[in-house]
Amino acid sequence: MRGDVPPAAAAATPSLEQLGEWATRQWEALQLFLLGAARAPPGLPALLRNSKCTDLDLRGLLMEAGLLAFPSGPGGGGVRGGGGLAVTQRGFHFLLQAPDRQLWAVLREYIKFAEGHSSEDLASTLSFLLQLGFRRVGQPCPWGDLRQPEQRMAAHMAQLGLLAVFQ
Repeated sequence: MRGDVPPAAAAATPSLEQLGEWATRQWEALQLFLLGAARAPPGLPALLRNSKCTDLDLRGLLMEAGLLAFPSGPGGGGVRGGGGLAVTQRGFHFLLQAPDRQLWAVLREYIKFAEGHSSEDLASTLSFLLQLGFRRVGQPCPWGDLRQPEQRMAAHMAQLGLLAVFQ
């Protein structure tokens, strides 16, 4: 996120409308997965599938956040979510919130996950998220300028619809 963007890359930057559509598609895919209308959570963008980046474990993240759980008892309660899981009461409350509140809840869980791994992961995660916060919406960033942990987090943010990856 440090370097200048080559003019060719800047010219190929998607419009704000395209970025908004991308973000909406990714976030709606996450919501549909939570409700059980989709069998899998949103995955990595096509451009990143063959890279060294790994998918964010959205199923695990949603379970850690208390939004999805394995159904208890014979009838299970709740609406079936992705992968045989059921939306919890907290998950229903989450779905009724405004998208910005939903996003912050997921980001808090992402930070909590990094905190549980190591202080280095937490520092990298917070640093990367702060860098994103100081960028303009739609401002391109060359992928090659990102360190490996930043590329991993950028891929995760793309899965959530917070970043868009384009050629």
